[in-house]
Amino acid sequence: MEIVVDLKTDEVAEIERTYERLHSLNGMMILFAEKKELHDVYNGMYEKIVNDIDTTRKTFNKWWEDIIIKYGLQKWESCNLRVDFNDHVIIYEEK
Repeated sequence: MEIVVDLKTDEVAEIERTYERLHSLNGMMILFAEKKELHDVYNGMYEKIVNDIDTTRKTFNKWWEDIIIKYGLQKWESCNLRVDFNDHVIIYEEK
């Protein structure tokens, strides 16, 4: 494990919020997948979740693209990077 960069508090807050939203939306999709009757009854909600997942994934990817450019992390771009929300750092971990 290697600390690649220290992040600002607002940068961590933004990606943490986005990550949690994506995680929650994915949980809802699992619920819809397990209970087909929910899909039929709440079709409008299902479509909104699908759209929100797409939008949130784009926001998540954009955050990473922006951070990679801002901190000159291009050499790390294809590596296994993750954000440590507690310590406000980006960490490289070997798989």
